[in-house]
Amino acid sequence: MRQSESTDKAAYITLGLMMGAAAGVAAGLLTAPRSGKDTRARIRTQAMDTRDLATEKMNRSLQKSKDMASNIAEKTKTRARRASDKAKTEADNFAPDEV
Repeated sequence: MRQSESTDKAAYITLGLMMGAAAGVAAGLLTAPRSGKDTRARIRTQAMDTRDLATEKMNRSLQKSKDMASNIAEKTKTRARRASDKAKTEADNFAPDEV
């Protein structure tokens, strides 16, 4: 399995868990013996908290992805530079057969 597929699956699982938790909280609040005004205020607060948590997790995931991409790019540059240096060395050491 590729790294991106694993990351995608983890993101979908996390999103599903957060949505399930939000639905559970909403259901609990709606069935609680409180006034409509109190219930709406609690739902609003929970929704904002969930939004903030989701935003935070998304930003962390985005930064992690950027860091991974930067790391891969740096490794690729290093390997390309080594291959180029090796090719130049081999070319410099190459002595064609004299005719």
